[in-house]
Amino acid sequence: MNRASRILLLVVLPAILIPGCGSETVNTAERVLGKVEERYRNLDRFEFRATFSTVFSQGINSQKYITSVHYLANRPGGLRIEVTQEENRDILVSNGETTWTYRSSLDQYTVQPVSPYQTAEGAYGLRAISGNMLETADLLTAAFERITLNLRDAVVIGQQRIELESGARMAYVVEAKYEGEGRNGDRESWPVTYWIDKTTSLVLRQRIRMNTTDPQSGERIRMMQEIALSEARLNPDLTENLFEFMPPPTAERVDELPVGGARKPMMVGQEAEDFTLENVEGDAVSLSQHRGKVVLLDFWATWCGPCLEAHPVIDRIYQEWKDEGLVVIGISSESRESIQQYMGEHGYTFMNLFDRNHSVSREYNVDVIPAVFIIDREGEIAAQMVGAKSEQTLRRAIREAGL
Repeated sequence: MNRASRILLLVVLPAILIPGCGSETVNTAERVLGKVEERYRNLDRFEFRATFSTVFSQGINSQKYITSVHYLANRPGGLRIEVTQEENRDILVSNGETTWTYRSSLDQYTVQPVSPYQTAEGAYGLRAISGNMLETADLLTAAFERITLNLRDAVVIGQQRIELESGARMAYVVEAKYEGEGRNGDRESWPVTYWIDKTTSLVLRQRIRMNTTDPQSGERIRMMQEIALSEARLNPDLTENLFEFMPPPTAERVDELPVGGARKPMMVGQEAEDFTLENVEGDAVSLSQHRGKVVLLDFWATWCGPCLEAHPVIDRIYQEWKDEGLVVIGISSESRESIQQYMGEHGYTFMNLFDRNHSVSREYNVDVIPAVFIIDREGEIAAQMVGAKSEQTLRRAIREAGL
C-alpha cells in the first residue's frame, strides 16, 4: 500500500443530534470508556466495515485520503482483513495455521505456515510483511483496549443517532483529551471525539483534530483523522471458507511482498547497514557504536503528522527501557535548529541524527515516513514497520528483538 492507505480519513455517516442532551460529568465519561475497554478485551467473533479518512491542510494546500476496511475475526484462529484504497486492494486471510497475504497492485500473494496472532520467534517477520493491514485492524479493535491510557479528562457532550447498514444505533458522544499530545505545550489542539454505542460499547466513530506549525515556513498545519463504521456485528455466523484464500487465476505466488507496494525487499533478517551521521551537538555517531543493545531507528519529519503522533509513545518506551539496553535514534533530513526546537518543546530526550543528503534513508529503502526499524543486539534487523504503529506493536517488536 502507498502512503495514503496507511493513514486515516474523513467520512460522514448520517447522524441526527438528539436535542436536550447536554454534557455530562467526567465520571460518566470515564465509566463509558471503561466499558469500551472491557468490550474490546473480550471480542472473539465479529465483523466490522469502516472507512478511514484523513485530511491534511497546510497553507492553501489540502490533501484527502480515503481507505475502506472490511475486518472479520473468529478468534483464536480465523482472521480476514481487506483494505481498499482507490483501485488497490490488500487482503490478509488466516485460518489459524496458514496465513495468506495478497496485494492486488502487484497481483502477488504469499503463503505462510503461521498465525498472525502468533508471537513466537520468527513470527514478527510475517507481521512486518502484512503489518499495514494488521495495524489497520488494531485501530478498529486493539487500540480501544487501552482507551483510558494516559487519559487527561473526558466528558459526554451529547448523544447521536448513527446509521449503520444493519440499522440505527444510539451513541454517546465523548470528548477526551490525553497527556502528551499537541505541540508548543498546547494540548487543547489534539482532542479526540468518540461516538460509542450505548448498547454494545463499540466505538462507532472516532475523530482526531491536530493543529501545529511548520517550523520552517511558519504555515499552520491542520489534520483531521476519522474512523467511521458502516457496519458492526458481534457474534455473527461466519463460515469457515471466509478464512481460506483462493488466489485469482493470474496471481503469482512469491516468498515475500515488498513494503508499501513498491518493489523493494523487506530487510527483516538482514544485517543492519552501518552509518555515521551527526547529532544535534555536531558529534559523529555510528550505528555500530550501539552493537550489543536493541536499537529503534525512527525515520521522521516535523511536518509528518503520524510521525509526531508516535513520539510520545516512543519517548515513553525509551524512558522505561533505556536502562535495559534500548537505544532510540531519530533520523531526519531537517535542520539542526528545527529538530532542537521540536525536541526541546516536548522534552523528548532520545537521540536524533541528521541525514542531510538522504543517504541512510536510501540505504534502508525508506520512501515513506514514519518508518521504524528494530535492530537486535547482534546488529540484525528484527522488525521493519511503515506508517503509524500502536504502542502494543512497538513494545512487542522490541521485546522480540531481545530486550
